[in-house]
Amino acid sequence: MGDKNKDFNYGYQPLDEFAQEGDGSGVHDKLTESYELENIDKNKSNDGLGALEEKPASETNANGLGVMTAAIFIVGEICGAGAISFPAALSKTGIYGLFLIVVVVFACVYAGLLLGHSWKRIDEQRQNKDPLRDPYPYMGEVAVGRKFRHFITVTLNVQLFLTCVVYLLLAAEIVGSFVSFHVGHIHQQGNLRLWLIILACIITPLTWLGTPKDFWFVAVAAAGSTTLALLLVWIKYGMIAPEDLGAVEKAPVTLGSFASAFGTFVFGFTGASLFPTIQSDMRNPGEFSKAAYLGYLGIFLLYVPTALGGYFVLGKDIRSSILRTLSHYDKVHHSSRSIVSIAECLFAAHFVTGFVLMLNPCLQQLGEFFKVPHKFCFQRVALRSLAMLAILVSCEIFPQFGPIVDLVGGSINVLLCFVFPITIYLKLFPETTTKSKLVMAAIIIFAVLGGTASTVSNAWNISKEFHKLYFAKGATGHPEV
Repeated sequence: MGDKNKDFNYGYQPLDEFAQEGDGSGVHDKLTESYELENIDKNKSNDGLGALEEKPASETNANGLGVMTAAIFIVGEICGAGAISFPAALSKTGIYGLFLIVVVVFACVYAGLLLGHSWKRIDEQRQNKDPLRDPYPYMGEVAVGRKFRHFITVTLNVQLFLTCVVYLLLAAEIVGSFVSFHVGHIHQQGNLRLWLIILACIITPLTWLGTPKDFWFVAVAAAGSTTLALLLVWIKYGMIAPEDLGAVEKAPVTLGSFASAFGTFVFGFTGASLFPTIQSDMRNPGEFSKAAYLGYLGIFLLYVPTALGGYFVLGKDIRSSILRTLSHYDKVHHSSRSIVSIAECLFAAHFVTGFVLMLNPCLQQLGEFFKVPHKFCFQRVALRSLAMLAILVSCEIFPQFGPIVDLVGGSINVLLCFVFPITIYLKLFPETTTKSKLVMAAIIIFAVLGGTASTVSNAWNISKEFHKLYFAKGATGHPEV
């Protein structure tokens, strides 16, 4: 009996008993019963977008995150690679991409709030209020079952891992553009790989910190650096904009380019997989919806002007990174690089700090799996250092961020940020209205169709790039910079 209690420890006695007596298929039925016993109005309309009920002061975490700090965490974790790659993505879709951006934003906010409501229902039934290292997978187990928890855990960790690969590549590329090594036969491409090693060594100690509330200053630095960098990019747009924007030649839009851009848009806005971690660390988790609205509003206001400015001012000349595009423009036109250089430094700071935020949930789950103590210790240092080594090796093998962004956005992020949240919510809220279910069904259909097309297109692009790196005639194993 002791082992069963350990395996099915939901911190709420009726749920523990049900899990031990049942087949482990999920405890949502028992959870719903508990709410009926507490006279919750089942006929109340629930569209998933309402505000979460705030808890009394006595039930809040006095040392947790406030609404504004949580919103800054959302901006700091999500806004980064998307800001750099959105101009190229909009170039692939044309002006019609704006409609796609709006749909993706709505779907991301909606799904993120569904997760917030799901966590609130589960958390209110937990007697053990200790912080969870893996709130998202925990929600999946309560709603569907243990196998679903394992599936979410694997998917989430792969997504966070690959996102960190992207962040480390971007940081190394930016820093390498300022400082080059001229030793022996090291050239520009080898310079990138050396900076990957150096930055990995610098970042590793930051990964030894605990949970997000232990390093709120990192989120502030990530969000602040991105905002300032994009302001400089907008200033640069104004300085180089031609008198007749209509004369700027635009890139042709094809079905393949449109599908590829879908993955970039999803990658740039999706962060729902990290929301349970932020919400569980909030002073009052019931106020999470406010943080989500504020966070996504900030991200939207940063992304859209950046994408539109690049589309109208630079047109078909946009590369995968807007920073690389502007840097190339200054080089060709012999312009001052001061504004772009400052923006690059700020983005590098964002990717270093955002890297720590992105990797933390993955490291927490690894710590839970390997039974690492909830304190600073040798086991934590060793495990998290090994995780950093794995990320570094992946960067060295395929040092190109663009294809990875598109692939992750169109495949893994679609599951974590749309399909899984809706599945969990419907299991926990069987009283959901038909209207809301239709909205959720539309989101899943949109996400799955777009994600499938994007995944196929981007998987093919990655295979071609990998072949070019290592197997094509004259291949050097170095990316084109």
